[in-house]
Amino acid sequence: QRKLFAQIRTPVLVVAGAEDATFPVAETEEMADAIPGARFVVLEQSAHLAALESPAEVNALIDDFLADNP
Repeated sequence: QRKLFAQIRTPVLVVAGAEDATFPVAETEEMADAIPGARFVVLEQSAHLAALESPAEVNALIDDFLADNP
């Protein structure tokens, strides 16, 4: 499916957890790099379930992203 990432034309926020063993940061960054204009963020205190592990930080990222991409 990664070949399809280059075709995405909507704004995308890709969030990686620094401690994620399922999808390591390098792999997630590679995915973000394949999506034109994607915003990539690494959460230092999170693993695979960033929204549960760092909800305030994830919500702030989403709020900022939506404000920048109405």
